[in-house]
Amino acid sequence: MVEKLLVELDLPTVVKELKQTDITALADQAIKEAFGVYPVPVVMTRFECEEILRELVPE
Repeated sequence: MVEKLLVELDLPTVVKELKQTDITALADQAIKEAFGVYPVPVVMTRFECEEILRELVPE
């Protein structure tokens, strides 16, 4: 259902500017924010965060 909506709305499924070499730094920044004063619904590990970011890297 989500994939269909992405197609219907012509939304990108990758971030064209994102590079594999950016993943570690972005994950570190996200984890720092999640463990700060900002409330998040789910606390992810660094590995889980990196997995999600890798899905956004264009091939």
